[in-house]
Amino acid sequence: MKLIQLTESNGKRIVGLLSGDKIFNLSYGENQYNSTYELISASLNNGNDLNTFINNLSKKSKLLNFSYQDVLNDKDDKRIPRLLVPIDHPDPYRTFISGTGLTHTGSVKSRDMMHNEDDKNKNQTDSAKMFQMGLKGGKPLPEDAIVTEDGKITGDPNPLYGETKQGMFPNPNEGPGALRAFGNHKGSGLNFLMEMMAGALTGSGCAGTISEPKRRFCNGMFSIYLSPEAFGHSDDSFVSEVRSYVEFLKSSRPTEPGGEVLIPGEKERQTMTKRLENGLPLAQEA
Repeated sequence: MKLIQLTESNGKRIVGLLSGDKIFNLSYGENQYNSTYELISASLNNGNDLNTFINNLSKKSKLLNFSYQDVLNDKDDKRIPRLLVPIDHPDPYRTFISGTGLTHTGSVKSRDMMHNEDDKNKNQTDSAKMFQMGLKGGKPLPEDAIVTEDGKITGDPNPLYGETKQGMFPNPNEGPGALRAFGNHKGSGLNFLMEMMAGALTGSGCAGTISEPKRRFCNGMFSIYLSPEAFGHSDDSFVSEVRSYVEFLKSSRPTEPGGEVLIPGEKERQTMTKRLENGLPLAQEA
């Protein structure tokens, strides 16, 4: 049983059941499930076996007039729906991360040992090499991003993670070095304030103490909500002032020819747009 998700040019979604190269529309007619998340949730809530639930839906489904291969070969044909990830969540701030066994270290190690009777005495398999390439494929760090145990400034991430054994994932708690705060003394002061507000004040606890240098991870959050009306602003005066300042700031001459002056969050939105259009970039080695 293979389920896929499709979206038509008008935004309507389809849950499809694959049978060879044929696609049966499980969202057809009385079937109101427009995502695999909705379909699986309904099966669980009704206490039904998923296979039985889908088989019952397939009896009321409709065979689509295009094949799975047509979807895979789509060349911007508006008549052919676009293939989506197998499962997603209605809340856009939630993300499902999925992939092959190379995404977790246990599978990499077991697969490596499966091919090598004694992986200590033989070369790494392609699976293990690919995993290591993925870890090393990111952008270089700034030259002043890390401070070593001896107080030296470096862009080498090894002091932060320490020695990472084969089949293990880098852990910043294992290295003797530390990640420096951005902005030097001002960034360090901002980080200290964050520890006080989101750590000490909320009860989550700060990053560490002399008696407990390595604490359990706890993501505390401290939020401040301000009402512009409380400061005497009209309905649009605050927004108008912010927009005016953004225009003023972005009118500045970039330091690099052809560059662009960005406001906070703008770079992330641009990156998100590129990722949605072109996918996630991978290291050439991988």
